[in-house]
Formats: sequence, structure tokens, C-alpha cells
Amino acid sequence: MEKVWVDAKKNNGEPTKALLFVMHEDEYQDLGADQAGLCLACGAEVYYVEPDAVGYRCEECDARRVVGVEQALLMGRIRFKEDA
Repeated sequence: MEKVWVDAKKNNGEPTKALLFVMHEDEYQDLGADQAGLCLACGAEVYYVEPDAVGYRCEECDARRVVGVEQALLMGRIRFKEDA
């Protein structure tokens, strides 16, 4: 899995950066099977997270920015790699 910072906009239109997770579909499925979540602040993988979780605490950076992998996909934070 790659972690990439991209330009984004806040709800009020101000520019910001957003963390995207780029992975193969099988990696996504493995994360879901492992009950993993992703921290939108630091990029850490956190385990024992519900798929639709939002705002869980990150064990690495202590931010309440962990979301479940299904929620991250719905939020547009996961992109799948194309197989070459």
C-alpha cells in the first residue's frame, strides 16, 4: 500500500492536503478481513475497527481520525492500483 498526499479542498473551499491510500484490490480485501482501519492524519493501520467507523483514536499519533476501510473507500480515500 502506498500513501500519497494530494491537494484537496475543505468544505469551505480553502485548500488543504488529503491522504490517499493506493493499493491493489486484494490488499483492500485483506484489510477488511483483518478489521483494519486507516488513520487519515498519519496513515497508520489500526486494527479491530468496524468497517464503517469514523473518528476512532489512532494508536500511533493519538488523533481521532481513524476510519474503517469501507468508510475510507466511500470517502474516496482509497484508490486501486491498475495491474500492468
